[in-house]
Amino acid sequence: MISDKNELLIVCDRKHSSKIDYIIDDINRNDKNTKMLFFSLEREKEELLNYYSLNISVDNLVIVDIPMTIEKIGEYIRNYKPDIVYIDYIQLVGGAMHISNFNMQQQFILKELSGYANKFHIKIIATYLLNLQTSNKDVIEALSDYKVLVL
Repeated sequence: MISDKNELLIVCDRKHSSKIDYIIDDINRNDKNTKMLFFSLEREKEELLNYYSLNISVDNLVIVDIPMTIEKIGEYIRNYKPDIVYIDYIQLVGGAMHISNFNMQQQFILKELSGYANKFHIKIIATYLLNLQTSNKDVIEALSDYKVLVL
């Protein structure tokens, strides 16, 4: 359900399945008039449609399953004018190659996504895969400027 427009929500987890389950549940809660744009950077569109139960009309949901840069995401948002955008997952978004440090690239992408949410008055839900081998305290701290849900 769309609740907070102009918002970037980052859904973090150590497992791939919990993040995508959260997105699918959110998609299924939206009504038939909600325009949704889903950047599935980890799974192909057919896999999503065959494996997960989507209770929405194909007219309401555009699934993009090709490699994507932050700039291309902005173009899709500008052209499609969705109510809500889903991105699975942030670490697979490109477009900040001018920045050599991976963590700084991620910060740049998050700042851009937050800007898109505000500029286009939409909600963006983006997943973030936490590292299985570390505590991730520094990652969570780096995300503290944004609304974060840790599953």
